[in-house]
Amino acid sequence: MLEELCKRDKDWRRMAFHICKSKDIADDIVQDMYIKFSNYNKPINEYYIFFALKSIFLDYLRKEKTKVVSNLKQIASRVQSGSKRFSSSAEDTMDKKGKFKWDSVVDFNDL
Repeated sequence: MLEELCKRDKDWRRMAFHICKSKDIADDIVQDMYIKFSNYNKPINEYYIFFALKSIFLDYLRKEKTKVVSNLKQIASRVQSGSKRFSSSAEDTMDKKGKFKWDSVVDFNDL
């Protein structure tokens, strides 16, 4: 079964790219599709492969959304705990003249 799928690799990658609009992600979901169907013995049509690729991509999006939400919760807990790296109010980011304090900028690469 896997050998038959590999014969149309370019088609599957094109189909995956159509779903996600990213070459790297398309390559990843096609690889996941191969893993999913590696021990599959029933006949597979194009529609089923499209559905599988779409499902794998949606799983990828859910996983990425979970990472983003987790990071945002971490940042929010630091802000609420009064971490010195975050200002607790909008006034803390402004000087006496109402100008923005650049030292209050958060570098998200350090999180």
